[in-house]
Amino acid sequence: MNDNDLIGEFDAMVWAERFVKRVTAKPTIATDTGAMLAWFSGAIMAGYDTARRRNDEEPVLIEVLRQCVEALRLTREYVGEDLLPALPGWSWFDATEAASIFLGPLSAVGEPAPERSEK
Repeated sequence: MNDNDLIGEFDAMVWAERFVKRVTAKPTIATDTGAMLAWFSGAIMAGYDTARRRNDEEPVLIEVLRQCVEALRLTREYVGEDLLPALPGWSWFDATEAASIFLGPLSAVGEPAPERSEK
């Protein structure tokens, strides 16, 4: 049985199911400290590597999101308020409002986002 496909796997259920298969096939693994150390080190490092990779990508994704919001702002500035009014329900506006969760409190038009009323 080869466990190379677990490299990069961070789903605990996948690791647990594979562990059960391993112990079922060879019950002494459960009492072998070296095997346990190797198994759990692999699982922990898979999670660590995944988290680190995601953190390394986050600044790039935030910058791309900022550029998209700026492109929408400039497009709206170019075509004018008549064609692209800042109204909840318009897809461009709602998308930039959703982006503001990650980018801060400003809307695509460079002003504080208007309060939404629940209807």
